[in-house]
Amino acid sequence: MSQWQGDWGFEDHILRRVEDSVPPYFNHLERNTPWPLRASDTPTATPVNAYELLKLEVNFFRQNYLDSNGVLPNDRTIQFEACRIIFASDALSDKGVSTPQRYEDESWLRDLIMYNSEITTEALFGPLRTASEGVSTLRIYGRDHLFEQCPMETQLRDFVRAHALASLGVPDWQIQQEAREIVRRTEVSNTTLEGFANWVVQAIGASNDWLSAFKMRAGLHDGDQKQPDEAGLAAIFSLESFNRHWSSAPVTMEPYSPAALHENSTNTDVSPIPPPSTPGLPDRYSQSHRSMGPNFFRLFTGDLRRWVLATMSPSNPGCHVPSDAEIQHHARWIMYESDDPWNQTAADHPEWLWRFKKDLGIPQEEGEVRLLNL
Repeated sequence: MSQWQGDWGFEDHILRRVEDSVPPYFNHLERNTPWPLRASDTPTATPVNAYELLKLEVNFFRQNYLDSNGVLPNDRTIQFEACRIIFASDALSDKGVSTPQRYEDESWLRDLIMYNSEITTEALFGPLRTASEGVSTLRIYGRDHLFEQCPMETQLRDFVRAHALASLGVPDWQIQQEAREIVRRTEVSNTTLEGFANWVVQAIGASNDWLSAFKMRAGLHDGDQKQPDEAGLAAIFSLESFNRHWSSAPVTMEPYSPAALHENSTNTDVSPIPPPSTPGLPDRYSQSHRSMGPNFFRLFTGDLRRWVLATMSPSNPGCHVPSDAEIQHHARWIMYESDDPWNQTAADHPEWLWRFKKDLGIPQEEGEVRLLNL
């Protein structure tokens, strides 16, 4: 393997579907590291609940969609992708798909995502989501099922139970309002609603059809309950009003990390612009593949690629083609959050760097091609 040159030899459409891999010419280097990458490795940590996992995966999909198409996905596309994530997670579950008889595996968040039968059916009978399309494993450590003991379900159940004990009716609009408050409390560290969080809040108020299964689990029945007038209902579900309430919450922003998958980083322009500071992935790339598992090299390459495209974007006032040294410097910040040249990354490998630049259409020097014998 130490003499290997070139990639795996698969056609491009097959190579894109290869999961849990490193470039073949890295194998002899990886085996000499303290923690060599193995395809059987899993991340050392996972999101703590279904909402966080779905947010991570949907926002990753959203960013990739923007990179590929130059526009953000619409609400239907986001909902379709969220359904695919749930079905792919169900396939990995130790219990199988949840049913109404297993209320501990149910959640109003699942009901909300899957209430549209047309989108759900399309996702169910479409191609199963593969590991190469996402960030990490679609499981939560310590849980048999994605929505097992979902805290968002528990909080909404507690809200309904408290009203029942006080002999107060709970109309649909009030349950929807509380569901939005649950999202607000979950996202307390973010200043604005973006990506998946924004879609969830919009979907909560768009329809009450998704409430049927939750009300059945909570023992609620439709009755003659007073409903707010049309003007009051519009005010309750106004996203602008909700965001004004949102902005009054305490804000604690994480320090900037170039490796972060930025939830607010998307821009409606075709050319991506790197954001100044926003929350990112729960585990920093600086923790190497010990935290990210076998997906590390794919995520690392994607993040570095996004930076190079932003650097070369015509919208960038300092638009230029980055040099090898610049790419290697930024790669060190992505992997180690440090510019120490002793910290080696994939970008320091001549063949990897040559192929990376070739994929981005960066002109190669003639000497580089001769050196690699390609």
